[in-house]
Amino acid sequence: MKVFICYRREDSQHQTGRLYDRLELEFGAENVFKDVDSVPVGSDFRLVLRSAIECCDVVLAVIGDR
Repeated sequence: MKVFICYRREDSQHQTGRLYDRLELEFGAENVFKDVDSVPVGSDFRLVLRSAIECCDVVLAVIGDR
C-alpha cells in the first residue's frame, strides 16, 4: 500500500512526523510519501507530487488548528 501525506507545516508538522514514523514502520519508507522529505533535490516539485498522488492508494490530509 502506498500512502501520500499532505499537511501544513505551520500547525501540524509534529503530528504528521509521528504519523509518518508509524506508517513507515508498517509499510516501509518507500511506500510513504511526505512532501519535501520525499522529493529529490533539483526535481520539479509539482511533477513529483502529481506522480506520487497518481501512484498512491491513500491520501491523508492532516488538518491542524489553523
